[in-house]
Amino acid sequence: MKIEAAKAGDSSLLTELAMASKAYWNYTPQQLNEWKDELTVTEQYIAERHVYKCICGSKIVGFYALSGLVGSIISLDFLFVLPDYIGCGLGSLLAEHAIEMSKQLLAEAIMLDADPNATAFYEKLGFEVLGQKESTIPGRYLPVMRKMLS
Repeated sequence: MKIEAAKAGDSSLLTELAMASKAYWNYTPQQLNEWKDELTVTEQYIAERHVYKCICGSKIVGFYALSGLVGSIISLDFLFVLPDYIGCGLGSLLAEHAIEMSKQLLAEAIMLDADPNATAFYEKLGFEVLGQKESTIPGRYLPVMRKMLS
């Protein structure tokens, strides 16, 4: 497996991967449809952010995206793994890569809005829950998490 920068031409595959990964958690088709815009990775998105893909053989099996270095804080916008690879350590590998990239970008902390199903995963990596925010689906809340890097 190797991790490398995503290219504009990867946008459709990354979007499909994000949708498949989200669907793994038994969300309804209606919920997945409501998140379609949020989970779409465009060529412009890739051009404007730090997007990295994980390749196994010739297949993209996971990716993450960092954006918005504001002061000393960077955001982890996406971290998705294909369902067949969930539980194999690939998510941790991608997260560790994202942490190292964030340090190279001189970030002192990473922030993210976690899917509730991923809270324990991020806590194992040293992220802490700071609070919560309402998602785009009314009545659904996402943990706001942070990991200090220094």
